[in-house]
Amino acid sequence: MYREKLHYIDIYKMYFMVIDSDDHDKVNSKHSLTYGDNTGASAHLSNIKIGKKSIYPYGKQCIFIRMNSNEKRLDCIPAAIAHECVHAAHFIMYTRDIKPDIDNDEAFAYLVEYLYELVYKFMKSKL
Repeated sequence: MYREKLHYIDIYKMYFMVIDSDDHDKVNSKHSLTYGDNTGASAHLSNIKIGKKSIYPYGKQCIFIRMNSNEKRLDCIPAAIAHECVHAAHFIMYTRDIKPDIDNDEAFAYLVEYLYELVYKFMKSKL
């Protein structure tokens, strides 16, 4: 099983892809990822390709969140989504040289919320 949805986050000029797959090797091969394991969820920062054409030369990177809706523990999906969205938000902030801290974390919190909503709606559409 493999499905994906690509989003563009205009304010950060960055692509964000949500992937639902139980085939870790296919995800890694399709998106040139070389890390992570075959269980649970993961977040990655990489260049993105659409077809055979990389869009990275246009200055775009992509944050990937990989989920697996075939996991037997579907009750933990909201927690896993939140967990991976925090990683993804950190990647976005880091690549944009934004350093959230305890006195300046509202943009980070809104970004996590926005990413969560994208992933949750995508995952919910399968269930």
